[in-house]
Amino acid sequence: MKGVPRIPGKCLRCNNAKRAGNFCNKHYCEEYFKIPRGQKYRYIIAKEVSQLAGIPVTKALKAVSTVFRVISKALRSGETVRVVGFGYFKFHTRIANSYGNPYYGGVTHVPERTRVKFIPSPMFVRLLNEEPHVSAKPRSS
Repeated sequence: MKGVPRIPGKCLRCNNAKRAGNFCNKHYCEEYFKIPRGQKYRYIIAKEVSQLAGIPVTKALKAVSTVFRVISKALRSGETVRVVGFGYFKFHTRIANSYGNPYYGGVTHVPERTRVKFIPSPMFVRLLNEEPHVSAKPRSS
């Protein structure tokens, strides 16, 4: 952040007054999180929601965070969360087991675990497996 003098309460990169944390909405995600390519974080999802819905990023971030909070709360209480057209989240319990280790000759005990499992809906799977629409030239016969 060389070249731009630090002004308290403003973005560390461009001194824009509108900010989230230490950065403005433009630089918040890129500078603060150093997001790896190909990963979607909550802020990037909120940024896309704000562009599609035409609302401020802060309101979209609040909405996206609320959705994840509601899903987490429902899962903690043991419910299955079903989103029509997307899929559902449910608890999956793996039973305790023991495995023999051929290298050391000992037995490894694996305790019972509870994990959250996502099962995509058939409609979502079809959408993912569809080939992208490519406009082809009509064949001449």
